Amino acid sequence: MPSLGAYFCFDRLVALAGPSRASMSLYLIPLFATLAAWPLLGEAPHLYHAAGFGVILAGVAVSSMRRR
Repeated sequence: MPSLGAYFCFDRLVALAGPSRASMSLYLIPLFATLAAWPLLGEAPHLYHAAGFGVILAGVAVSSMRRR
């Protein structure tokens, strides 16, 4: 389930931004896994999940910046 969300993002991003920039969406798999575990397994997210999400999203944002 989490991988399906990441691959969906990957396919959309390949069409929009090209494969090199779209590869950053694969780092979102842990985020999708945690969000899917919440309703499917009843595992509530904790503060460390939010911290991890922040680190993942910050890394994706920094790595997708254009170089000058």
